[in-house]
Amino acid sequence: MISRREFSRTHAAAATFLLIAMAGMAMAQTPAPVQTAAERLARRLEVPTSEVVVVSAERVEWPSSALGVERFGASACDEPTPGYRVTLEVDGQRYQYHTDMSRRVVLAALPEEGAKPEAPGPTGGAVDRARADLAARLGIPATDIKVDSATPMTFPDSSLGLSRPGEAYMMMLTQGQAVVLASPRRHYLYTCAGDGCRYGGPLESWAFSALYVDPIANEPNLNGNLMQISLAGTNPTPILAGVSDFYPQHDGSVIATRRISRSGHELLYLAPGKPDDAVTLAGAFYFGDATVNDDGTQWVAFSRRMVGSGWQLTRGKISGGEKPLVVDLPDDARPSRVYWDLGNPVAKVKIGERTAYYELVGGDWQQTRDYTPPEATAMVLSRSESLAVRTDTDGEKPVTRVFTVWFTGDENPIAKIEGFEVRQASLSADQRFLLMVGAMGEELVTLTVDTGTGEVLRTLNDHEGPVRLFNAPGPVPPVLAEVIKPVIADQQ
Repeated sequence: MISRREFSRTHAAAATFLLIAMAGMAMAQTPAPVQTAAERLARRLEVPTSEVVVVSAERVEWPSSALGVERFGASACDEPTPGYRVTLEVDGQRYQYHTDMSRRVVLAALPEEGAKPEAPGPTGGAVDRARADLAARLGIPATDIKVDSATPMTFPDSSLGLSRPGEAYMMMLTQGQAVVLASPRRHYLYTCAGDGCRYGGPLESWAFSALYVDPIANEPNLNGNLMQISLAGTNPTPILAGVSDFYPQHDGSVIATRRISRSGHELLYLAPGKPDDAVTLAGAFYFGDATVNDDGTQWVAFSRRMVGSGWQLTRGKISGGEKPLVVDLPDDARPSRVYWDLGNPVAKVKIGERTAYYELVGGDWQQTRDYTPPEATAMVLSRSESLAVRTDTDGEKPVTRVFTVWFTGDENPIAKIEGFEVRQASLSADQRFLLMVGAMGEELVTLTVDTGTGEVLRTLNDHEGPVRLFNAPGPVPPVLAEVIKPVIADQQ
């Protein structure tokens, strides 16, 4: 990932080893990244932050943006990255975190010997089958896959905690175990019972999810249920009923539209972590793209008042309390996308065949000629490397390739998917997982590629309408929370 600031090696030479007071020093006196690490550990262990003792925080210069924790498999920029090596203690157990100088924090070592100890290896039966299955998925020897943990569990039904769309399960208590396997680059979830196992994908992928609309039969306004699903294609969960379209937001919120009649729609806001508790923002004949500002207090959306009227941009506060501001788009402008990564909203529009960007300052439009939309740099991994997706034709069948491209033009392959034609691709916030929507034969399917390993996950089979990446944790089944949630906490 591109560093926001340059860091001279002379800074590293001047770095000092900081001994931070044990229990008595207030966290407000520590550097911000160190405080973030302490808060992260408190969430992981479910203890108050006051119980986390900062033993030491060493100022270091990591050799790359991976922060010295290569095993997590993230694409890394090779330029030096300043940060801290932080040692924390809770109840006599020590943990090590690595940070940059802002808010990136990764768990580097658990208690004991500086690394997570391997669990006594349950072998044979379902666990061995899980190892063999993962080896085939990753194309590596089964001997390279270790059993990280095997936790006994009682599953509420035969899905073993990992249900999939369109499948039916027997409602019966099922004794089994949640198995975490470790490859050289990732940790993977399986749930097993008897001789059978179900695959839950890379544990790290559960920090993200996908959204789609599941149609409702005979719904008079053609609305559906807004569904959230894991990137591994498990645990489809409704989060908002009666939706016609949706726009996932950077802060984990969702703006959605609901058709209420043949000539009207509502614009809805779903706050982070509050499923099916939507707030109505506005009403109009039709709405287009919508977004919220950085702190999640205001929204903007393209709108049309009535049939045949021109396009406008509507701006309001999430909390309501005042009438939204409605501004006509510039003459002859057709809406495309709306952003709020500047201090004001920016509208991407088409005027004839030309694309233009206008910033809304107060109630007036100002054309900006040097604006770079987020999607233009979304696939840039570092100053030297970018991610690319391309569909070619091999004989009569499409073949989609995912690869990285260096500034020299050299290409490094990641994944090859035969019979798949990509139509839309988006990258997770940590640049590890690439969600792709496209055609596979006559079906519209959604796939997720792990950019660190090349594994291809089937996120959603034959479906209707858009599927969009959601930079928010997937629907974690309660029975698996103790396995999945600590990994999510480590990535936030």
